[in-house]
Formats: sequence, C-alpha cells, structure tokens
Amino acid sequence: MNRKGLKAVHVIPGMIFGGENNQFVPLIVKLLKERKLFYVSGGEKNAPLTYIDDLCEIIYQVVRISPFKGEEYFAFNTDMGIQKFIEQIAIFYKLPLPKRKYSNLS
Repeated sequence: MNRKGLKAVHVIPGMIFGGENNQFVPLIVKLLKERKLFYVSGGEKNAPLTYIDDLCEIIYQVVRISPFKGEEYFAFNTDMGIQKFIEQIAIFYKLPLPKRKYSNLS
C-alpha cells in the first residue's frame, strides 16, 4: 500500500456469524447432541467471534472517522470466543458440554 500510495484501513474480524445464518447455531446444536464437539487449547484466543451487525458498525465508524493511513482495527473481543459461545448454546438448549479437549498442535 505504501509503495503504491494507496490509502487503506484494515478491519480484522474474528469468525463472523449472524442472525441470517441459519446453519451455524443449528450445526453446533446437532454436534452437541451427537457429542462430537471438542475444545482446542487456546481456542478462545484463536477463534474469537464477531457478530455481523457489530462488524458492520465498526466498518461504518472506521470509514466515518479514519484518515485511511494504514491503521488496523481488530473487530472482535477475545472474551467471547467459540468455546464460550458453544457453552452458552449448550446451556440454553440443556445439552451436555464437550468433554474432550485437545492441545493446540500448531
């Protein structure tokens, strides 16, 4: 960007999900029922979630206020990663939590 004189801003989301996605939560529910889900050590930090409406708001705010000088904005909160999301779904649907946890192999 700098060599070509382009002005840009990076918005880096986590795993994006939202209300119109009618496959994500049902898949988690199905896998919880079948006891096929597992945790990976470090999953909260490596798989944070971003709700689509929040991402759109962040992009809007960045475009509105940013001077486009190559800044990076991280559009996620590590307090709500995929593991906590799975746990909330399990509690809501009264399903068992995943029991298996694997080490992060990377």
